[in-house]
Parts: sequence; C-alpha cells; structure tokens
Amino acid sequence: LERLSAQWDFAIFTGRLRMEAEITLNRFAANLMFDPWVCADDVVNAKPHPEGLEKIRALNPERRMLYLGDSIDDARSARAGAVPFIGISSHRNPRHAELSRLLEAEGAIAVIENLNELESVIPA
Repeated sequence: LERLSAQWDFAIFTGRLRMEAEITLNRFAANLMFDPWVCADDVVNAKPHPEGLEKIRALNPERRMLYLGDSIDDARSARAGAVPFIGISSHRNPRHAELSRLLEAEGAIAVIENLNELESVIPA
C-alpha cells in the first residue's frame, strides 16, 4: 500500500464503525493517508447499498474509482454504485474457492490473493 499510495489516492468505505476502523488502520496502516473515510456511522444505508461509495464519488467527482473488498456485500455495493470492483480472497480462508467464485459472479473484474497483487490487475 505504501508503494501504491505514491500513485493513487486512497479512500475508505467500511461497514465498521469509525472507532473500530481507526484501531485497525492505526495498527496496520498508520503511515498512509485515507481521505475520505466513510464508515458505518456516516451512512444511513448499510452495505450493500452504495451510499458510502456515492459519498466518496461526490467528494472526488473528477477521480476514477476502483473498489477493493473481501465480501459479497462489497461486490454488490460496487456494482450498485457502478464502481469497478476487485475482490480479495486469501488462500488461507478455508472457503477461498467458494468466495472467489462468488466475488466473480457478483462482477469482480479480478480476484486477488492479497494487496501485493493489486498492481498486476489494475485496469489502465
């Protein structure tokens, strides 16, 4: 993510409450900038409604968006918001094959093992 942050702006749309998201980001991505953050406490409609993606788009109307996620609700939210979606399905997940198939069936343009594979699938 640090390498990608030199080329891309990051935003967050999460189903977690802001307090929960802050704990995770402070632990795993303290040096990265995410703007805006849209958390569960910022929307009326939870995923798979695209309200969070719509808020991000409204704040960055000139930017191309790409949504990454690891759940069916993420994929459905992206599809409902007309945002290209890349699924993440770790081989460590005992339901990896099933999740990968479901993410693809929901319209993922790619399904990757982890974020380190992102550059190889980002559309031009």
